[in-house]
Amino acid sequence: MAQRRKSSGGAVGIRTCAALVAASALVAWVGIGYVWHQNRNTRLERDIRAQKAEADQLARFSEQLDNQIARLRRYDAVLSNAERLNLGLQMPNRIRSCLCLSRERIPTL
Repeated sequence: MAQRRKSSGGAVGIRTCAALVAASALVAWVGIGYVWHQNRNTRLERDIRAQKAEADQLARFSEQLDNQIARLRRYDAVLSNAERLNLGLQMPNRIRSCLCLSRERIPTL
């Protein structure tokens, strides 16, 4: 007659169950970490794109302001604005006469 063996199955079952729970927890932990990492990367990419778009917009605005400053600094633009706004800016006679005299002294080639 075959003998029944008494096994200490309870202890092995508990060890196996604990190992499975630990492995499952590790896989879950790694999965959560992966998802968190991907979400962080996506958020950073979105922030970088937004900052680049803002920098491009500010660069275009700065270029427009530089062009406007260049137009306003032109001598003929200053005179036309002075006439348009009726500021009455005229060169003083004394300076005008000095300029005329200095032009006469400079020989033209």
